Amino acid sequence: MVAPPPAPAPRSPADGAEPQPAPSPSPATTQPADDGGGGGGGDAPLFRLGVIADIQYADMADSHVEDRTQRFREVPAKLEAAVTELASLAEAGKLQGVLGLGDIVNGNREDPARNPSDLEAVAAILDQLPSSLAVRAHILGNHCLDLPREAVLARLGFPLAGGGDGSRAAFYAIPIAPGWRLVALDTTEMSGHTQAGEGAVEEAAAYVAAHPLSEADPQMSPWNGGPGAAQTAWLAAQLADAAAKGERVVVAGHHQAGPGAAVRRSHAAWNWREVAAVVTGGRLQAGKETEGGGPAPSPAVLYLAGHDHLGGYAHAGGVHWVTVEAMVEAPRGGNAYAVLEFYGDRVEVKGRGSVTSRVLKL
Repeated sequence: MVAPPPAPAPRSPADGAEPQPAPSPSPATTQPADDGGGGGGGDAPLFRLGVIADIQYADMADSHVEDRTQRFREVPAKLEAAVTELASLAEAGKLQGVLGLGDIVNGNREDPARNPSDLEAVAAILDQLPSSLAVRAHILGNHCLDLPREAVLARLGFPLAGGGDGSRAAFYAIPIAPGWRLVALDTTEMSGHTQAGEGAVEEAAAYVAAHPLSEADPQMSPWNGGPGAAQTAWLAAQLADAAAKGERVVVAGHHQAGPGAAVRRSHAAWNWREVAAVVTGGRLQAGKETEGGGPAPSPAVLYLAGHDHLGGYAHAGGVHWVTVEAMVEAPRGGNAYAVLEFYGDRVEVKGRGSVTSRVLKL
Protein backbone atom coordinates (compact mmCIF):
# COMPACT_ATOMS: atom_id res chain seq x y z
CA MET A 1 0.00 0.00 0.00
CA VAL A 2 1.36 3.40 -0.98
CA ALA A 3 0.93 6.24 1.47
CA PRO A 4 -1.41 9.02 0.26
CA PRO A 5 0.22 12.19 -1.04
CA PRO A 6 1.27 14.43 1.86
CA ALA A 7 0.34 18.06 2.32
CA PRO A 8 2.34 20.60 0.30
CA ALA A 9 6.01 20.69 1.24
CA PRO A 10 6.83 22.88 4.23
CA ARG A 11 8.50 26.02 3.02
CA SER A 12 11.99 26.81 4.18
CA PRO A 13 12.55 30.23 5.69
CA ALA A 14 14.89 32.45 3.75
CA ASP A 15 17.21 32.46 6.74
CA GLY A 16 18.13 30.18 9.59
CA ALA A 17 21.15 29.68 11.77
CA GLU A 18 24.15 31.93 11.53
CA PRO A 19 26.73 30.97 8.89
CA GLN A 20 29.34 28.57 10.20
CA PRO A 21 33.01 29.54 10.57
CA ALA A 22 35.14 28.97 7.51
CA PRO A 23 36.99 25.64 7.45
CA SER A 24 40.75 25.30 7.48
CA PRO A 25 42.64 26.46 4.37
CA SER A 26 41.74 24.41 1.31
CA PRO A 27 42.93 23.92 -2.25
CA ALA A 28 40.49 26.44 -3.69
CA THR A 29 40.67 30.02 -4.85
CA THR A 30 37.60 32.23 -4.77
CA GLN A 31 37.30 34.75 -7.57
CA PRO A 32 34.78 37.38 -8.64
CA ALA A 33 32.09 36.10 -10.97
CA ASP A 34 33.26 36.30 -14.58
CA ASP A 35 32.19 35.63 -18.14
CA GLY A 36 33.44 32.06 -18.25
CA GLY A 37 36.36 32.62 -20.58
CA GLY A 38 39.37 30.38 -20.93
CA GLY A 39 40.78 28.27 -18.12
CA GLY A 40 43.71 30.56 -17.55
CA GLY A 41 46.25 27.75 -17.79
CA GLY A 42 46.31 27.46 -21.56
CA ASP A 43 44.93 23.92 -21.57
CA ALA A 44 41.46 23.02 -22.80
CA PRO A 45 38.92 21.63 -20.35
CA LEU A 46 37.95 17.97 -20.54
CA PHE A 47 34.30 19.01 -20.50
CA ARG A 48 31.98 21.76 -19.31
CA LEU A 49 28.80 21.50 -17.27
CA GLY A 50 26.17 24.22 -16.82
CA VAL A 51 24.63 24.37 -13.35
CA ILE A 52 21.48 26.17 -12.13
CA ALA A 53 20.18 26.09 -8.56
CA ASP A 54 16.75 26.98 -7.17
CA ILE A 55 15.02 28.39 -10.23
CA GLN A 56 11.95 28.31 -7.98
CA TYR A 57 9.44 29.91 -10.33
CA ALA A 58 5.92 30.85 -9.29
CA ASP A 59 3.49 33.24 -10.92
CA MET A 60 3.07 35.31 -7.77
CA ALA A 61 4.34 38.43 -6.03
CA ASP A 62 7.87 38.76 -4.66
CA SER A 63 8.65 37.44 -1.21
CA HIS A 64 10.72 39.61 1.15
CA VAL A 65 12.66 38.21 4.10
CA GLU A 66 15.20 40.36 5.93
CA ASP A 67 17.43 41.95 3.30
CA ARG A 68 16.70 39.39 0.57
CA THR A 69 14.03 39.14 -2.08
CA GLN A 70 12.73 36.16 -4.00
CA ARG A 71 11.76 37.59 -7.39
CA PHE A 72 9.49 34.85 -8.66
CA ARG A 73 8.09 36.54 -11.77
CA GLU A 74 11.56 37.60 -12.95
CA VAL A 75 12.71 34.00 -13.13
CA PRO A 76 11.52 33.12 -16.66
CA ALA A 77 13.51 35.96 -18.25
CA LYS A 78 16.60 35.03 -16.24
CA LEU A 79 16.24 31.37 -17.14
CA GLU A 80 15.75 32.29 -20.82
CA ALA A 81 19.02 34.24 -20.71
CA ALA A 82 20.84 31.35 -19.06
CA VAL A 83 19.45 28.77 -21.49
CA THR A 84 20.33 31.00 -24.46
CA GLU A 85 23.97 31.16 -23.40
CA LEU A 86 24.19 27.49 -22.46
CA ALA A 87 22.57 26.43 -25.74
CA SER A 88 25.01 28.62 -27.66
CA LEU A 89 27.97 27.02 -25.87
CA ALA A 90 26.55 23.56 -26.56
CA GLU A 91 26.05 24.26 -30.26
CA ALA A 92 29.67 25.44 -30.44
CA GLY A 93 30.82 22.18 -28.84
CA LYS A 94 31.86 23.99 -25.65
CA LEU A 95 29.29 22.51 -23.25
CA GLN A 96 28.56 18.85 -22.64
CA GLY A 97 25.76 19.04 -20.08
CA VAL A 98 23.37 21.03 -17.90
CA LEU A 99 22.41 20.10 -14.35
CA GLY A 100 19.51 21.57 -12.36
CA LEU A 101 20.02 21.39 -8.60
CA GLY A 102 16.38 21.17 -7.56
CA ASP A 103 13.44 23.44 -6.68
CA ILE A 104 12.55 24.16 -10.29
CA VAL A 105 9.27 25.61 -8.98
CA ASN A 106 8.45 27.30 -5.70
CA GLY A 107 4.89 26.18 -5.15
CA ASN A 108 2.28 28.86 -5.65
CA ARG A 109 0.90 29.86 -2.26
CA GLU A 110 -1.32 32.54 -3.84
CA ASP A 111 -3.04 30.01 -6.10
CA PRO A 112 -1.94 26.35 -5.83
CA ALA A 113 -3.99 25.58 -8.93
CA ARG A 114 -1.27 27.35 -10.91
CA ASN A 115 1.41 24.84 -9.86
CA PRO A 116 1.13 22.71 -13.03
CA SER A 117 1.31 25.75 -15.32
CA ASP A 118 4.26 27.12 -13.32
CA LEU A 119 6.12 23.85 -13.88
CA GLU A 120 5.24 23.86 -17.57
CA ALA A 121 6.45 27.44 -18.03
CA VAL A 122 9.91 26.59 -16.69
CA ALA A 123 10.14 23.16 -18.34
CA ALA A 124 9.29 24.69 -21.73
CA ILE A 125 12.27 27.02 -21.41
CA LEU A 126 14.57 24.16 -20.42
CA ASP A 127 13.30 22.22 -23.44
CA GLN A 128 15.20 24.74 -25.57
CA LEU A 129 18.50 23.15 -24.49
CA PRO A 130 19.91 21.06 -27.35
CA SER A 131 18.99 17.38 -27.25
CA SER A 132 22.58 16.66 -28.31
CA LEU A 133 23.87 17.43 -24.80
CA ALA A 134 25.33 14.36 -23.14
CA VAL A 135 23.73 15.41 -19.84
CA ARG A 136 20.37 17.16 -19.34
CA ALA A 137 19.74 16.24 -15.73
CA HIS A 138 17.80 17.38 -12.68
CA ILE A 139 17.44 16.50 -9.03
CA LEU A 140 14.36 16.85 -6.84
CA GLY A 141 14.05 19.70 -4.35
CA ASN A 142 11.62 20.10 -1.48
CA HIS A 143 9.58 22.77 -3.31
CA CYS A 144 9.23 20.47 -6.32
CA LEU A 145 6.96 18.33 -4.19
CA ASP A 146 4.24 20.95 -4.12
CA LEU A 147 3.40 18.98 -7.27
CA PRO A 148 2.98 15.19 -7.50
CA ARG A 149 6.43 13.61 -7.49
CA GLU A 150 5.83 11.44 -10.55
CA ALA A 151 4.55 14.41 -12.55
CA VAL A 152 7.77 16.35 -11.89
CA LEU A 153 9.99 13.35 -12.67
CA ALA A 154 8.16 12.71 -15.94
CA ARG A 155 8.04 16.31 -17.19
CA LEU A 156 11.72 16.92 -16.47
CA GLY A 157 12.78 13.65 -18.09
CA PHE A 158 14.33 11.84 -15.13
CA PRO A 159 15.73 8.44 -16.17
CA LEU A 160 13.37 5.46 -16.32
CA ALA A 161 13.60 3.29 -13.22
CA GLY A 162 13.95 0.13 -15.30
CA GLY A 163 11.05 -1.79 -13.80
CA GLY A 164 9.12 -1.86 -17.05
CA ASP A 165 6.21 0.16 -15.65
CA GLY A 166 7.33 3.53 -16.99
CA SER A 167 8.18 4.93 -13.56
CA ARG A 168 11.08 7.34 -13.18
CA ALA A 169 14.14 7.15 -10.93
CA ALA A 170 14.61 10.07 -8.54
CA PHE A 171 18.23 9.06 -7.90
CA TYR A 172 20.51 7.71 -10.59
CA ALA A 173 24.04 7.62 -12.01
CA ILE A 174 24.98 8.62 -15.56
CA PRO A 175 28.26 9.18 -17.42
CA ILE A 176 29.27 12.80 -18.01
CA ALA A 177 32.43 12.25 -20.06
CA PRO A 178 35.06 9.52 -20.37
CA GLY A 179 36.33 8.77 -16.87
CA TRP A 180 33.65 10.86 -15.13
CA ARG A 181 30.20 10.00 -13.77
CA LEU A 182 27.41 11.99 -12.15
CA VAL A 183 25.71 10.47 -9.12
CA ALA A 184 22.43 12.32 -8.51
CA LEU A 185 20.77 11.89 -5.12
CA ASP A 186 17.17 12.28 -4.00
CA THR A 187 17.47 14.15 -0.71
CA THR A 188 13.69 14.51 -0.50
CA GLU A 189 13.32 10.74 -0.09
CA MET A 190 13.60 10.76 3.72
CA SER A 191 11.92 14.01 4.70
CA GLY A 192 8.87 15.66 6.15
CA HIS A 193 7.36 15.91 2.67
CA THR A 194 8.45 12.64 1.08
CA GLN A 195 6.32 11.17 -1.66
CA ALA A 196 8.57 8.15 -2.09
CA GLY A 197 6.11 5.65 -0.61
CA GLU A 198 5.03 4.23 2.72
CA GLY A 199 8.47 2.84 3.56
CA ALA A 200 10.05 6.26 3.12
CA VAL A 201 7.42 7.85 5.36
CA GLU A 202 8.15 5.32 8.10
CA GLU A 203 11.92 5.71 7.73
CA ALA A 204 11.62 9.50 7.93
CA ALA A 205 9.49 9.28 11.06
CA ALA A 206 11.97 6.93 12.72
CA TYR A 207 14.90 9.19 11.83
CA VAL A 208 13.16 12.25 13.25
CA ALA A 209 12.36 10.37 16.45
CA ALA A 210 16.02 9.42 16.83
CA HIS A 211 17.31 12.88 15.84
CA PRO A 212 14.90 15.55 17.13
CA LEU A 213 15.41 19.18 16.16
CA SER A 214 17.96 20.61 18.60
CA GLU A 215 21.11 22.70 18.82
CA ALA A 216 23.05 19.54 18.00
CA ASP A 217 20.83 18.80 14.99
CA PRO A 218 19.51 22.13 13.64
CA GLN A 219 19.12 20.53 10.20
CA MET A 220 16.12 18.49 11.36
CA SER A 221 13.52 21.04 10.24
CA PRO A 222 10.83 19.64 7.93
CA TRP A 223 11.98 21.61 4.88
CA ASN A 224 15.19 19.57 4.82
CA GLY A 225 15.66 15.86 4.13
CA GLY A 226 18.15 13.26 3.02
CA PRO A 227 18.64 9.97 1.20
CA GLY A 228 17.30 6.91 2.96
CA ALA A 229 19.45 3.98 4.10
CA ALA A 230 19.00 1.96 0.90
CA GLN A 231 19.84 4.96 -1.27
CA THR A 232 22.90 5.72 0.86
CA ALA A 233 24.07 2.11 0.40
CA TRP A 234 23.48 2.53 -3.35
CA LEU A 235 25.66 5.68 -3.26
CA ALA A 236 28.45 3.70 -1.57
CA ALA A 237 28.17 1.01 -4.26
CA GLN A 238 28.36 3.61 -7.04
CA LEU A 239 31.50 5.10 -5.53
CA ALA A 240 33.09 1.68 -5.12
CA ASP A 241 32.31 0.84 -8.75
CA ALA A 242 33.73 4.17 -9.94
CA ALA A 243 36.91 3.62 -7.91
CA ALA A 244 37.36 0.15 -9.41
CA LYS A 245 37.02 1.64 -12.90
CA GLY A 246 39.35 4.57 -12.23
CA GLU A 247 36.56 7.13 -12.64
CA ARG A 248 36.06 10.45 -10.90
CA VAL A 249 32.61 11.29 -9.53
CA VAL A 250 30.49 14.41 -9.17
CA VAL A 251 27.78 13.90 -6.55
CA ALA A 252 24.73 16.19 -6.62
CA GLY A 253 21.94 16.58 -4.07
CA HIS A 254 19.49 19.37 -3.41
CA HIS A 255 20.48 19.45 0.27
CA GLN A 256 24.17 19.96 1.04
CA ALA A 257 26.01 17.28 3.05
CA GLY A 258 29.31 19.13 3.48
CA PRO A 259 30.68 20.45 6.76
CA GLY A 260 31.74 23.93 7.84
CA ALA A 261 30.93 26.84 5.56
CA ALA A 262 29.46 24.64 2.81
CA VAL A 263 25.97 25.33 4.17
CA ARG A 264 24.20 26.84 7.13
CA ARG A 265 23.47 23.97 9.50
CA SER A 266 19.79 24.91 9.46
CA HIS A 267 19.70 24.04 5.74
CA ALA A 268 21.86 20.89 5.60
CA ALA A 269 20.66 17.40 4.79
CA TRP A 270 19.11 15.60 7.76
CA ASN A 271 21.73 12.84 7.64
CA TRP A 272 24.58 15.00 6.31
CA ARG A 273 27.14 13.34 8.59
CA GLU A 274 26.34 9.86 7.28
CA VAL A 275 26.28 11.04 3.67
CA ALA A 276 29.58 12.90 4.06
CA ALA A 277 31.20 9.78 5.48
CA VAL A 278 30.10 7.77 2.44
CA VAL A 279 31.05 10.46 -0.11
CA THR A 280 34.55 10.77 1.36
CA GLY A 281 35.09 7.04 1.76
CA GLY A 282 35.37 7.43 5.54
CA ARG A 283 37.71 10.42 5.52
CA LEU A 284 34.98 12.34 7.33
CA GLN A 285 33.38 10.74 10.38
CA ALA A 286 30.66 12.60 12.27
CA GLY A 287 31.51 15.57 10.04
CA LYS A 288 35.14 15.69 11.15
CA GLU A 289 38.39 14.67 9.47
CA THR A 290 39.60 11.23 10.57
CA GLU A 291 42.83 11.02 12.52
CA GLY A 292 45.99 10.43 10.54
CA GLY A 293 44.45 11.25 7.15
CA GLY A 294 42.07 8.32 7.08
CA PRO A 295 41.47 5.90 4.21
CA ALA A 296 42.46 6.28 0.57
CA PRO A 297 40.85 9.18 -1.34
CA SER A 298 37.31 8.72 -2.60
CA PRO A 299 36.60 8.89 -6.34
CA ALA A 300 34.17 11.70 -5.45
CA VAL A 301 35.88 15.05 -5.97
CA LEU A 302 32.89 17.42 -5.89
CA TYR A 303 29.47 17.57 -4.20
CA LEU A 304 27.07 20.12 -5.71
CA ALA A 305 23.96 21.37 -3.91
CA GLY A 306 21.36 24.11 -3.90
CA HIS A 307 18.63 24.76 -1.29
CA ASP A 308 20.62 27.25 0.82
CA HIS A 309 20.07 30.32 -1.36
CA LEU A 310 23.12 32.13 0.00
CA GLY A 311 25.51 29.52 -1.38
CA GLY A 312 28.56 28.15 0.41
CA TYR A 313 31.85 26.29 0.08
CA ALA A 314 34.10 23.99 2.06
CA HIS A 315 36.88 21.53 1.32
CA ALA A 316 36.98 18.53 3.63
CA GLY A 317 37.72 14.83 3.38
CA GLY A 318 39.33 15.36 -0.02
CA VAL A 319 36.03 16.62 -1.50
CA HIS A 320 34.96 20.09 -2.62
CA TRP A 321 31.48 20.90 -1.24
CA VAL A 322 29.85 23.67 -3.30
CA THR A 323 26.41 25.15 -2.67
CA VAL A 324 25.31 27.23 -5.68
CA GLU A 325 23.50 30.52 -5.12
CA ALA A 326 19.78 30.63 -6.04
CA MET A 327 18.52 32.02 -9.35
CA VAL A 328 15.29 33.15 -7.69
CA GLU A 329 17.25 35.56 -5.47
CA ALA A 330 19.42 37.03 -8.21
CA PRO A 331 19.16 40.83 -8.09
CA ARG A 332 16.93 42.72 -10.50
CA GLY A 333 18.74 42.87 -13.82
CA GLY A 334 21.15 40.16 -12.70
CA ASN A 335 21.27 36.39 -12.89
CA ALA A 336 22.65 33.34 -11.08
CA TYR A 337 24.03 30.22 -12.75
CA ALA A 338 27.45 28.82 -13.58
CA VAL A 339 29.53 26.94 -16.10
CA LEU A 340 31.91 24.42 -14.54
CA GLU A 341 35.06 23.63 -16.51
CA PHE A 342 36.67 20.29 -15.62
CA TYR A 343 40.42 19.77 -16.09
CA GLY A 344 42.69 16.97 -15.02
CA ASP A 345 43.98 18.95 -12.05
CA ARG A 346 41.13 21.33 -11.19
CA VAL A 347 37.52 22.39 -11.64
CA GLU A 348 36.90 26.04 -12.48
CA VAL A 349 33.50 27.36 -11.42
CA LYS A 350 32.71 30.22 -13.80
CA GLY A 351 29.95 32.08 -12.04
CA ARG A 352 27.40 34.20 -13.86
CA GLY A 353 25.82 37.03 -11.95
CA SER A 354 25.68 36.35 -8.23
CA VAL A 355 27.21 32.85 -8.35
CA THR A 356 30.71 32.84 -6.89
CA SER A 357 33.54 31.81 -9.20
CA ARG A 358 36.10 29.40 -7.75
CA VAL A 359 39.11 27.34 -8.78
CA LEU A 360 38.96 23.93 -7.11
CA LYS A 361 42.26 22.06 -7.16
CA LEU A 362 42.01 18.29 -7.54
